[in-house]
Amino acid sequence: MRAAILGASGLVGQELVDRLLAEDAYSEVHVLVRRPMRR
Repeated sequence: MRAAILGASGLVGQELVDRLLAEDAYSEVHVLVRRPMRR
């Protein structure tokens, strides 16, 4: 499965990215951000 997240650098978006990356069900996670992420 694939996921796309808009606003991934915010508090909720960052948590969602972390959870999706931890799931084996997602093979791709694409993010759209205005500022760099803290990874």
